[in-house]
Amino acid sequence: MRFKKVVTSRKVSFASSRENMKADCFVLGVCCSIVACVFGDDMTVKVGDSVSLKTDMKKKQDDTILWYFEDNRIALINHGPSTSCKYEGEGGRFRDRLEIDYETGYLSITDIRFEDDGCYEAELIRGKIPGKTTSLNRPRTCDSTKIIHKNKLGDSIKKINVNVRDKSEEKATTIETGNNKSEEKTTTIETGNTKNEEESSKIEIGKNKSEEESTTIKTGNTKNEEESSKIEIGKILGVVATIAVAVLLAVAGVICWCYRISRNAVMEKNKSARLLEDQRKDDSDVPYENPSNVLIN
Repeated sequence: MRFKKVVTSRKVSFASSRENMKADCFVLGVCCSIVACVFGDDMTVKVGDSVSLKTDMKKKQDDTILWYFEDNRIALINHGPSTSCKYEGEGGRFRDRLEIDYETGYLSITDIRFEDDGCYEAELIRGKIPGKTTSLNRPRTCDSTKIIHKNKLGDSIKKINVNVRDKSEEKATTIETGNNKSEEKTTTIETGNTKNEEESSKIEIGKNKSEEESTTIKTGNTKNEEESSKIEIGKILGVVATIAVAVLLAVAGVICWCYRISRNAVMEKNKSARLLEDQRKDDSDVPYENPSNVLIN
């Protein structure tokens, strides 16, 4: 009885450790898939739109492409619909929303929803490779409701991280962009007003310079007028001085002429007086004869 209890406890502990290992492996796989998708391409789509998941290589006719969403298979693509399969995923999230291009291996998802946000990965299985066979464990009929986890059957050729956004966010972004453009226009207008103010300031400075130049010209004209006034005053003073000198010369001439006339008159008078005196002297020198004596003889 004791041995049975020990065996039973060992079985329970082994089962619990096995379950823990499975949980750890699942968490590790999810973490690895998240880290792996970080190095893939990013796509941003809006709710209600469609998205096309494309590979970066050309699919051959015998190639098989497997598409996974968060490590759950959502599509198996061969060369035709009869040998391919589309899976609905957990809870039927992809039901009637998957479209396949069998020639290229592209997968399209219509009517995108928020729960479609996540990591998508494509694997390639080359067909007709000598010495290599790969079993997909796929029945002849496609069971679209079956959940098949990723099991590394081929080579990973594409990883895409799809980001689903609401249209209102785009409108808000558009409004913000419009506001930014309005702010840019306002800034441009303010810059234009500033430039206009600078130009008007330059014009005012130019006007002030012109006024200063005109004031300088007026000052120069005033100085020229003062100089011309001084010249005219000098001319007038010169004329007055000339006239005064002429008048003085004339007066001096008149005085000299009057002096000469008076001098000549005095000289003539003196001459006449001298002549009279000389005559008198001559008359006094002649002997005086008595008239009576003349008669007596």
